[in-house]
Amino acid sequence: MATKFRLGNVESSVADDGFGWVHAVSGCGVGICVLDGNFQKLARFSATGSFIGKIDLARLFGIERSRSGWYGSFAAAPDRSLYVAAGVDREGGKVAEGLVLRVTGL
Repeated sequence: MATKFRLGNVESSVADDGFGWVHAVSGCGVGICVLDGNFQKLARFSATGSFIGKIDLARLFGIERSRSGWYGSFAAAPDRSLYVAAGVDREGGKVAEGLVLRVTGL
């Protein structure tokens, strides 16, 4: 099978369109969304692989790695919203909460 296009910046993983650790890839809207759990972002690409933009998930949801937060996966819904699976340690760090967060407006 021939490669049609490649997603992401191959020169710099820290670029807006680069990846650290991909946890999920799925169609979203009329394009492709990629969840990067390492850099805590959701990158959006066109259906032909062109970079559109990114969402800083830690900034959007307030769940940061410094609080032992993580983003594990997402699913696209028929109404174009996304459901993002996340987790965060509670105060004291002995219990973690699992969360499902809804994103609209993509």
